[in-house]
Amino acid sequence: VRPFSHLVPAPPLYAAVALLASGEPVPVLSMRGLGDYRPTGEVPAVVAVGSRAPRLRVLLVEDSLVTREMERRLLEDEGFDVVAVPGAQEALQALGEHSFECVVTDIEMPEMNGLELTRRLRGMERFAQLPVIVVSTLDRPEDRLAGLQAGADAYLSKQELQAQRIGGLIRRLGGPQ
Repeated sequence: VRPFSHLVPAPPLYAAVALLASGEPVPVLSMRGLGDYRPTGEVPAVVAVGSRAPRLRVLLVEDSLVTREMERRLLEDEGFDVVAVPGAQEALQALGEHSFECVVTDIEMPEMNGLELTRRLRGMERFAQLPVIVVSTLDRPEDRLAGLQAGADAYLSKQELQAQRIGGLIRRLGGPQ
């Protein structure tokens, strides 16, 4: 169970987000919020047609040039602004220079792997709540568990990588699109 991102205020009826084994986030109801809830009968305001929220910025960390370009295009086609870097050191540098709403990282990389990068981000106050999605060829249950234990918010195998699935995860974890 993880608290909501500081970038997105928690809705009053929810306390946190739980992650299923598949990496899908599920809201956790707030007992206090339910106790205080008084329906007003008001319908929420509708966003004007044509107004758009700013595009979410995603940092993609992948050492394979071919895979990095394929994933970058997939994410851009889903409507994200993507900065793609070949390794964890470059990712840390990019995070120091720019703001991002989500990090998508591979595990198997030279020097520092994606799990080490995730642990390092979780240990830094500035990035402790930054959503991290691991996308890896490693697909055993113990690999997924290791990713989630390192602090990843979701874990997808490259074999199951689909634009709508990762796009939906980024939007849910990184904020409204």
